[in-house]
Amino acid sequence: MKIQEKLRNISNVFVFNQDLLLIKETEFFINKNNYQKNEDDYIFISNNHLFMVMNKVLYEYKDNSFQLVSKEYTNVYLNNDEVQILTRINDDFPVKTFFKINKREFSFEGLISILYGNDSYMYLYDSLSRKEIKIINKEGIELNNFIQPENFKIYLKPEVIENILYFIAYNENQKNQLLTGLDIETGAIVWQNRYEITSERKFISAPAFNKSDQLYYGIGSVYQVFNPKTGEIVLEK
Repeated sequence: MKIQEKLRNISNVFVFNQDLLLIKETEFFINKNNYQKNEDDYIFISNNHLFMVMNKVLYEYKDNSFQLVSKEYTNVYLNNDEVQILTRINDDFPVKTFFKINKREFSFEGLISILYGNDSYMYLYDSLSRKEIKIINKEGIELNNFIQPENFKIYLKPEVIENILYFIAYNENQKNQLLTGLDIETGAIVWQNRYEITSERKFISAPAFNKSDQLYYGIGSVYQVFNPKTGEIVLEK
């Protein structure tokens, strides 16, 4: 293999729709095409589509060029390869996240991210309060919610694993750990386990997710293999 060109100081490399994206501090490359970027410009890929936010304007890369999506909304959630949900966050307090779905606009207080969505509903998570997961329909009407017990807050971002929404929460001073698996279709609790965090580390400490077998692995004072779909410890020694 002959190296035809060498690029230095590459910060990120992505592949989307069989195109190669290379990102540097002040420029990026799509295949062999070079584009300039400012420090505040944001590039991201959603559902194999490339987007860029430049001066708070959202663009999508289509047909070898960046095309305007919205001058008001700066993020996008894609479903079935079509733009379904646009979001933006206000610049003052209290923080609100604004949504636009099929020309209908509404908002929720908090720094809201979309965990999962289909043609009927979405799961929303506020990463500021870390207390609640909402289920809403595409009109912005709340269908259900799941609130953490008193003094518990969700740790990291909840993850969708097949048909389970899985997340971990800790209470004050991390004395207890609460793990939950919700049915992604109904919002019902499939399983929930609570552990007291002791010096013997008798709690779930398997942080590394393996996509091939859908299990979490971890090595601490004990070796664990954890199944997030059932809440069971597969192996511990």
